[in-house]
Amino acid sequence: MNDGWVRSGKVQARITEDGALEVRCTGLTTQTKYYKTLLKEFFRKDFPPLRPGYGEYSVHIMMEYTGDPPWMDLDNLAKALLDSLTGNVFDDDH
Repeated sequence: MNDGWVRSGKVQARITEDGALEVRCTGLTTQTKYYKTLLKEFFRKDFPPLRPGYGEYSVHIMMEYTGDPPWMDLDNLAKALLDSLTGNVFDDDH
């Protein structure tokens, strides 16, 4: 059964029925640059090409972790995740 997910390593993504992009990444580190590189490579190599869109976007970031997570600045994590999508999913030049 094809559930629509494209998987590669610790990253998986799909386009939902309502046209939203859903991305999941397993693993947790305090090194936010890790996520930026991991996701950029996933979108460059593994996910079907998307034409970067323009306009307003709404982004929902949800973290789930069992146990005591390491301390991390969530603002930096959100920035790394958004940076990894820029140019692949949306373009912020306009």
